[in-house]
Amino acid sequence: KMISQRPVIQGTQPAPRRVVAILGELGLDRDDVRFMLVKWPGFLLIPPARINGVVDFLCREMIGFDRNSLASLLRRAPWVMAFQPSAELQPVGRFLASIGMMPSERAIRIHPQMLGGDVDRQMMPVYR
Repeated sequence: KMISQRPVIQGTQPAPRRVVAILGELGLDRDDVRFMLVKWPGFLLIPPARINGVVDFLCREMIGFDRNSLASLLRRAPWVMAFQPSAELQPVGRFLASIGMMPSERAIRIHPQMLGGDVDRQMMPVYR
């Protein structure tokens, strides 16, 4: 129904049903998915491969998310899935590790926006 209400989304994303399926696999029920897509319809524009890359990054041992525990993060900050793993998440993870602050599940739940920080323009100046 969401796709039919937002026709611009229908033509721009080749796999909106796959995106919805991924959300279900991550533990979001139909009501959660509906609420999230009404609040943030751009989620349907995120390529499934990117979502899977972000999930893989968050579930690595360094951060420690369990795949089944990502639903609560998605309810709070669905935009996290729009980050590019190699261009945004990995540099932030490397920077935080280099200063001895391992990004943990708890820290990300409290401040998910830290994952999208620009290392050179935002994080380094604050650290110095």
